[in-house]
Amino acid sequence: MSSESSGVAVDESTGRVDPLAGLAVGRIVHYVCGGPQDIEAAIVTSVNDRASGMCNLRTFPDQPDVQNFGDTFHLAVRYDEGHSARTWHWPPRA
Repeated sequence: MSSESSGVAVDESTGRVDPLAGLAVGRIVHYVCGGPQDIEAAIVTSVNDRASGMCNLRTFPDQPDVQNFGDTFHLAVRYDEGHSARTWHWPPRA
């Protein structure tokens, strides 16, 4: 794999972009709570397995739990481009 100036890794043998190349603590992602439209903003707090995209997240729900000050943590969340429930994916480019 090689890195382009944008920080996106490309596999030179296949020319495919590695969607997990930018995974790091502090990155903003989307967490899918239930269905594909039930999405919360999240920050990566720990990367458990870079190859599979498994990481821990802190989410920011639209209607936070006042007793917990809106803090919601999810452990061992897997990456899924298909937006399955309880997974994360990159936000769409604006």
